[in-house]
Amino acid sequence: MTPEDSVVAEALAGAIGAENVDIIAPQDPLLRAVEGFQGTLSVHARPNSVDDVQAVVRVAAKLAVPLHPISGGRNWGYGTR
Repeated sequence: MTPEDSVVAEALAGAIGAENVDIIAPQDPLLRAVEGFQGTLSVHARPNSVDDVQAVVRVAAKLAVPLHPISGGRNWGYGTR
């Protein structure tokens, strides 16, 4: 994890609670995708409400980091997981 990832993780934890933010290990199943995603993801946020989603989007906009929404289930092809 880079120092920038730490800043993002801390900002998200402050916005939606530390229990809803994880650091992603390179072997994490969240990184498996069927559509050929080749990026690197380091922080995983789990918003639990509309307010949380809005807070995550605000943090991402403020820190100029991309968002990669994924399915919370096994809906392959809809953001995958």
